Amino acid sequence: IVSLARVYALEAGSQARATVERLQAAARESKISQDGAETLIEAFGFLMRLRLREQLASLHRGETLTNKVLLERLSPLERRHLKEAFLHVREMQEAMSHRFHTDRLG
Repeated sequence: IVSLARVYALEAGSQARATVERLQAAARESKISQDGAETLIEAFGFLMRLRLREQLASLHRGETLTNKVLLERLSPLERRHLKEAFLHVREMQEAMSHRFHTDRLG
């Protein structure tokens, strides 16, 4: 999501540094659809909340903090949301790949 936001923000001519701001700028300049930007923003927020929750739990357990989120610690609803988030990200990656012809590299 961060990389998608960077590419679309660059195309939009934005100097925003935060992922959400980059996606919003890209949508304003019609480099990404408003729906696409909103979906990525929601997915980004969801993923960051999962990571933060896991880091807080690790901190309380006295463990080393990481960016890993273990699937077995997610509820069934969170797993479904995670799967949906990854599907949307993949769709946006494929769209960007076709748009910028990165699917023809190599």
